[in-house]
Amino acid sequence: ETFKSGNRAKIDFESTEAATAAMVKFQGHRLHPDAVGLKIDYDKDKGTNVYRAGVACKRKQEDKQRKQLPPIQRPKSDDYRCAVCGTQAIRTSGVLLSDLPTRSTDSAIVVDESMQLEELLLDCADEPVLIRRPKGIERQYHLCCRSCRKVIAYRATQTAQSFLYVLQGSVVDSITHGASFRFQAKSLTPLPRRVITGDTRSRSRGGKKQQEKKDALNRRNASTNEEDAVESIEPEGAQ
Repeated sequence: ETFKSGNRAKIDFESTEAATAAMVKFQGHRLHPDAVGLKIDYDKDKGTNVYRAGVACKRKQEDKQRKQLPPIQRPKSDDYRCAVCGTQAIRTSGVLLSDLPTRSTDSAIVVDESMQLEELLLDCADEPVLIRRPKGIERQYHLCCRSCRKVIAYRATQTAQSFLYVLQGSVVDSITHGASFRFQAKSLTPLPRRVITGDTRSRSRGGKKQQEKKDALNRRNASTNEEDAVESIEPEGAQ
């Protein structure tokens, strides 16, 4: 049986052998000697369009298998960069900053320097900062970024001690934001914007001579005003 659909014809064959023979005869296909030929894929999905239903079934199976796979485990050590300029600041050891506890006073992240800190690339301030708390005065030595001098963390003493406190929002992890940082020194000092005025346009259009005449006239008027001012001042000074 033949069904016409536009410029195409759909043919039903009695068997897969007949369909294979027609394909070889009319379309020029050459099968492998060990190949059986065409096969029927019985799709058990319900739907008016068998092809679309089969594709949907395969996608559902792939999604189901993908969900059954174990989630990708993030490494428990990470590099943290300055949130302003992207300079490397901290590298943790066996732990992520997001998993560490925070202070109830200022929500700073508490890092055990002896166990959880592998590398610290910050400059410590020479003088402490005194902060008044409800229980007294707190002494903090700020640790700043080496490039932009942003305060990233602080200690209770100038030298290394038990705990380091990292301020919230001062650093970003390299896994999420590392590819977006392409730090350059020029990026910190934006170039001045060039403003095109009417005088600049007139010069670019060939109005240089007219501008020179205007400048000469302005200088002449300025000199005339100065002479008038001198003449009006001298008589008063002579009296």
